[in-house]
Amino acid sequence: MQDKPASQASELRRRDRAASPGVCQNSRKGEDQVRPNDTQKAASSEATQAEKTQKTQTDDSKLTNTRETAFNASSALVGGGLLGVPFAFGQAGAMTSCLLLFVTLLCGWTSVLIGRLMEEIRPLAKKMDIEESAHDWPFIGYAAFGENGRRLCNLVFVAELWFTLLAYLVLNGVNLNIISHGVISNQMGVLATASVSFFLLFLSPKALSYLSAFGILSTVIAVGCLVWSALAMRTWATEFTLLNSSSIPVAMGTIQFCFVAHAAFPSMYRSMARPAQDYRYAMTYAFCFAGIFYLSLGLFAYKVYGSNAQPNFMANLGRELDLAPIQGLSFLYIAATSCFWINVQSSFPLFAAGLIAAAEGSLGIVGASALVRSVWKLAFIVLSTGVAFALRDCLDNIVSLVGCLCGSCTCLIFPMLFTWKLSSPGRKERAVMLVGLGYSFYILVSGTRDNVQQILNKIS
Repeated sequence: MQDKPASQASELRRRDRAASPGVCQNSRKGEDQVRPNDTQKAASSEATQAEKTQKTQTDDSKLTNTRETAFNASSALVGGGLLGVPFAFGQAGAMTSCLLLFVTLLCGWTSVLIGRLMEEIRPLAKKMDIEESAHDWPFIGYAAFGENGRRLCNLVFVAELWFTLLAYLVLNGVNLNIISHGVISNQMGVLATASVSFFLLFLSPKALSYLSAFGILSTVIAVGCLVWSALAMRTWATEFTLLNSSSIPVAMGTIQFCFVAHAAFPSMYRSMARPAQDYRYAMTYAFCFAGIFYLSLGLFAYKVYGSNAQPNFMANLGRELDLAPIQGLSFLYIAATSCFWINVQSSFPLFAAGLIAAAEGSLGIVGASALVRSVWKLAFIVLSTGVAFALRDCLDNIVSLVGCLCGSCTCLIFPMLFTWKLSSPGRKERAVMLVGLGYSFYILVSGTRDNVQQILNKIS
């Protein structure tokens, strides 16, 4: 009787052992059922990573290299400013060439400082969770001097944009006068330019980009027409001045106007694939090209026209020194001036867009109806046209004023002052900054004063 439970227990153990393989098989089946899910998750993760990699590669493909950035910077530097370079040489004398080289080197160096500033503000931007698209001049000003630095940058850049728009309105008013052989006066030219500008405000940036292609074309045509016209003249200028010191501040304002592009350099830095390594080389190439171009243009035009160069040298094309037309070459200034008129006209809404957007934000009409925003655009054009109409005969002083007042700040003072505050430069670099700041404040004060006085004398 006692053997019976034992045999039952033995039988149970035998059954359990027999059942064990089944359990193991079921367990393996369960593992097999889990593995496909793990495989799917892994495949999904790989697909997601591949999408991210593809997106990153796509974004990287939109970034620029050294050559492309140098080209963009050169396009920004060589523009409408070239129209006043011969006049600056004619007013200040042959030594303007040395001053132009000095400004080119100084502005080129400060453009490199902007790259250093962009690196200096990264830790603060990361700490404040600021998007990279907001790494701009106002934020650099904030990093250096707090909220006051931000306000100062905003104020100066708004003033620079608005004065540039005024210069464009007056410049194209003069261009229309030249194209029409004087039939359209400067006053009517400003009004006509303003009317076209108002309608261009409603075009898309893509549509405007097609017109902007005239920028490079107009520069090439202008230089070609200058050489052609000079070779056809009966005589060139014979009287030259080494240096007219009284005209230096105004002339240097005109020269600095040519280099008013530093506002765009932070965005160029952000758009590069390897900014820390390549940005400084791109700026070096761009400023070398711009400096050589402006120097060659200024010296050649001074040799040809001397002090007879007009504030807009388009007025000298196809004409003798006394501005008498050269027979058969009237088409020169018409062709060159027409291209420049289109180029400047298409640039107007690009500059005005930032001002109008800022004003809409301040007025609280960003989300308003199209009618309300159109009325504000009309009011903006009317206000700007009224000021430009009053300054219609002051083209040279407006261009110089932008260079003296705004260019001194954005191209020279801000980069050096902010770098001094944020990056602790060495002794030699501080010495260079002191020289640059001394020159900048001299042009800022004396150039602004002289231009304002001359403008008041002309409109009174």
